[in-house]
Amino acid sequence: MSKGEIVSSLGEGKYVVRQFLSVDSIKVEIQSLTKRLAELAVQIPEKKTEVLQKESEIEQVKSEIDDWLGLYLTDQEAARAGLRNSQSQLVRLNSQLRLLNIYLTQLIAENLSKLKRRNLLEGIPEYRQFEAWCADYSPEMAGEVGLIDINDEGGQGILVQPGYLGGAVYDAARDGGLFPYLAQSGPQIFFNAAILPGVQKWLPRYRVGTITQLTIDGASVDLDPAESSAQGLPINQNQTLENIPVVYMDCNSAAFEEGDRVVVRFTKSGPLVIGFESEPKACSAKIICTPMKSTGVWAADYFGAPFEDENGQEINPPLGTIYGAGGAWVFTTVPDKYLRGVEQNYGLRNWIGRGPSDVLSWHGPASRICGLSHELEGIDSLNKYSDERPAYDSRVFYKGKVICDLYFVNIHPDFRTVDGAAIVYGADRSQRWLRVCASNMRYGIFSQWQDPADRYSCRIIDIPWNGDMPDLAGAEIIDSYDSEYLIPPSQGMYFSESGAKAVICFSREIFSILAVHWSSATSFTEEPIFLPGPDGEGSYNYSLTGDVYSGVIETDTRSGFYPDYTQIIGYEFVGETATRLEYRRGSVQESVFSSNRQDFQLTSLTYVNSGTASNPNNYWEQCWKATNTTVTLQRQRTVGAASVWFGAEKLVGAERPLTSSTQSETVRSGSFGSLQVNGSSTSTTTSDDFLRTGALIDARFGLFACEYQSIDDQTQTAFNGTSSTQTRVTTKDIRYRLYQNGQVVQEIAPDPYTNTVVTVNPISGDFDNGERCDQTPLDSANESQSGAWTPNYGSGGATFHINAPNSALSKNTRIQQASMISFGTGVAASFEWFYPLGDNEYELHRFTYMDGAGDPVQYILNKSADDGYMIGNFSLY
Repeated sequence: MSKGEIVSSLGEGKYVVRQFLSVDSIKVEIQSLTKRLAELAVQIPEKKTEVLQKESEIEQVKSEIDDWLGLYLTDQEAARAGLRNSQSQLVRLNSQLRLLNIYLTQLIAENLSKLKRRNLLEGIPEYRQFEAWCADYSPEMAGEVGLIDINDEGGQGILVQPGYLGGAVYDAARDGGLFPYLAQSGPQIFFNAAILPGVQKWLPRYRVGTITQLTIDGASVDLDPAESSAQGLPINQNQTLENIPVVYMDCNSAAFEEGDRVVVRFTKSGPLVIGFESEPKACSAKIICTPMKSTGVWAADYFGAPFEDENGQEINPPLGTIYGAGGAWVFTTVPDKYLRGVEQNYGLRNWIGRGPSDVLSWHGPASRICGLSHELEGIDSLNKYSDERPAYDSRVFYKGKVICDLYFVNIHPDFRTVDGAAIVYGADRSQRWLRVCASNMRYGIFSQWQDPADRYSCRIIDIPWNGDMPDLAGAEIIDSYDSEYLIPPSQGMYFSESGAKAVICFSREIFSILAVHWSSATSFTEEPIFLPGPDGEGSYNYSLTGDVYSGVIETDTRSGFYPDYTQIIGYEFVGETATRLEYRRGSVQESVFSSNRQDFQLTSLTYVNSGTASNPNNYWEQCWKATNTTVTLQRQRTVGAASVWFGAEKLVGAERPLTSSTQSETVRSGSFGSLQVNGSSTSTTTSDDFLRTGALIDARFGLFACEYQSIDDQTQTAFNGTSSTQTRVTTKDIRYRLYQNGQVVQEIAPDPYTNTVVTVNPISGDFDNGERCDQTPLDSANESQSGAWTPNYGSGGATFHINAPNSALSKNTRIQQASMISFGTGVAASFEWFYPLGDNEYELHRFTYMDGAGDPVQYILNKSADDGYMIGNFSLY
């Protein structure tokens, strides 16, 4: 354990780090050595001078002794006395010289020793630089940090302390310091080496190992074998740590999988997993869901802890106890790795931010685009899909925790419904806020929208969030919106990934939508959209020709066209861009030809001479009667295939255009009270369509789930004088499909069925074959007209009704359970759908889909979907 400093980031939690050594005492010692060396630099020359002086004195005394020896021949007594005195001085001076040389040698030796010591200490670096992983996914750290020594000594691995919420900042009490061996004294080195194995074993700090079992509450870890560098003694008390807590960022166990290499910290309270040995994982979005046994519309039996009885035997594996605690599961890897026993603290609507762990959820309808005026009209209990899945709620969820409940925020009591939420960061990401859209939505207005008091209102609230939990007491209303219209919302208030923008849509009529955009810079702006569709264009030609001799023919030829049509359904954000969700219908083309030919028989032609000679009145009178009428009809209509798009991405589309054609020719004859019709008629219709009722939409992931119908219908009628025989053959292929980006991911596909109905009806009525006479000769009839004509099938039909693009709980819907989500490139979804067998007769089908598992219910739960089991309520954790 030691002090470090971030030099640079290599990305994904890896850094270039400086490890500081504890050199403060070394610097003090160097200063002391330098001071002493300075003193020695003065003392040694002084002592050398003293030695020279003493040697000079000795030489002088020796010279005096030589002189006394020369005097001895002439004056023995004087010489003897002087010689004794000089020899005494010489002894004293030599003794003093020896002491000076000893002291000088000591000074020189001390000088050499202290020079060597100083050089040694000055050669010790203040830091070492190397690459090291952070124990958690904190890729943007800087400054001084604490370092972890694996096995509590250098040379066996170094990591940076976990950085979540500033946890890596250097703490002297926790991280200590590293004092180099070279700077220690011999006794210090001996003592440390002697106690090191015992400290490592009985007061451990950090180890690495492998997760062998993982739960939502903890993990079992096999520690790596560990030995002390002193004597090679083993230092693990236990090789396996059973069910120890996991404390990792804000997602704990959800970041790990069995087999992960992890770091274990030993504390006074016991060991706990705090991070990864290398390549740390972010608390990225995971799938959260709830295994269940469905019992009705949003009703089910749930399962949870305990998962074992008192004897350690599994209870209803892997589901656990019915109605047990923690019924949700979090999948760390789909479909094989999951955590059970998670509290159902999550909602079906969610927000995803820029950071991998920035995921919030709240309660709301399973579809992000949803006609609220119908969504809840089939619910009996107030404000509930079920106890676990309220239709709307006051709470915001984050990583399995309730981080905000509007009932505990100081705002007006009308604003208790969460319509959207986001995490907002300051410029340097050192501060963050929980941003919530609180609205007045409540169950009582869902199917009404008539009382002015039901008009939608909302408040944008910012709540400081710089610790583990947001500070609800610091909540502040930053903006407000009060609608002037009695229009229900058709989606939530969806924020951009930064939380700086948002959009909500309202709709009631089939063509109109109101989009309300919000940004922190410009507040609320309304975007009314009214798209009734383009005008059609076409022409007709009518003619009437003939006479009583050849018959009268009436013809009508028409053709028309409607161009492509786009209708706005809603908005979703892609990053910071609000992107439209659009219904697109292809062009409509229609042509009609009809003719009506009346054949006549001339019965008489009489010249009438009447009047007087002065005033004559002469004329021809002709009489005739109808013999038969031939009616011909040819109609062709094509409506381009419909589709739904999110920006440039197709979500769903019909595989065939709608086509219809009619060919008929009949001859009518007879008399009053006796109509006869002969001829035939054939009508054919083919269509593919995706139905809005029971559809779910999450355009962010390209997901669209709906009932898909492919219908071929042919009706043939044979007219045989006094009766007609109609044969109608209808083939229906009805499926419930899950699409992603326009491709079918999974479907419930019962066998198509064909229904044949034969009806024989008598022909009744009159044929007017009575004689008609006219004084004016009917030599010929000629009439013609032409002009503009609009097709009958235009902008008013076959459109995607914005008011309720889906209503999973409408009164007449055929959906019970429904949810879907995407994780990375994978998809998870489940549906219960009633397949129509006939009038008021249905057959229940269900499926659960998860990438990588052919039958997730069997593969994961070891249950059968036929018994009602499914994995549902999919969202993000």
